[in-house]
Amino acid sequence: MVLNMKCENQETRCEIIASTLIIREARQEDIAMLWEFLQPYSDHENAFMKRVSLKMSDTDHHIAIAMTGAQIVGYAWVQDYGAHVRTGFKTARFHDLIVAEPWRMRGIGRELFQSVKSWSQHRGVRWLQWEASPKAVVFYERIGLTGDPCPQPDYQFFEIEFTL
Repeated sequence: MVLNMKCENQETRCEIIASTLIIREARQEDIAMLWEFLQPYSDHENAFMKRVSLKMSDTDHHIAIAMTGAQIVGYAWVQDYGAHVRTGFKTARFHDLIVAEPWRMRGIGRELFQSVKSWSQHRGVRWLQWEASPKAVVFYERIGLTGDPCPQPDYQFFEIEFTL
């Protein structure tokens, strides 16, 4: 699979293109499709639409989508929490990574995760942190990451430290 990555500026509007798969930042016009994709994991449609629209408008959030044709097959969301009061280093929280069941094991999760990492690095984030469910831990281990115990039973804590 040949990948090309294009980043427009420091706010990093990145697109990764691999044959018919496109990984890109979600846009306002994608919200209805994103609702269809995330409906099984979400609450009420109107509340979802409002929340997602606000997150897309906020440059401290990055919502990436994986598309094939006009269909969303994956999604990831990360948030820049900003500079730590004492150290000045930024931390980003990786909230979600979901790939539709029929599209798993095709590298889509890996590419969405790479989009999250790239966005975080371009923003000068020092630490990218998240917790993963037991099912998701397998994915992160496959890409070479190891989690630590976390206060939430059965979940693991992951952290990547970027050198600045």
